[in-house]
Amino acid sequence: EEIWSHTWHDLALWLRCLPQILAHRGLLNDAVDLCERLAPIFDARAFLADRAILLAQAGRGAEAVGQVSANVKAWPRDPQVLRKSCETLWALGRAEEAMSLYDDVIEILEPSGGAGADDAPREPAA
Repeated sequence: EEIWSHTWHDLALWLRCLPQILAHRGLLNDAVDLCERLAPIFDARAFLADRAILLAQAGRGAEAVGQVSANVKAWPRDPQVLRKSCETLWALGRAEEAMSLYDDVIEILEPSGGAGADDAPREPAA
């Protein structure tokens, strides 16, 4: 706890990046396991959302879909969790599910129902 209190930012940043570093080095299963182990310590949403993506990259599709389902159930209104869930589904070839979830993300970010008339594309000025 003393180390954590003195190095919170550096240690948190390092831990947050570690699964991606492992994955980049080809240690996907280790990265998946690390996300699971770190989630109860801090930033569970981020680690479990990353875990789903890493599971998909590791070819563990059924587990990835299970993680996505658990994440969406636990954090149904968190745009980052939903966005990473979309990425996972897309990587697994489940495009329709991913697009449906993207619609949910857009609804959360733009509760008025999307772009208004003022946001419509315009012809460039001559």
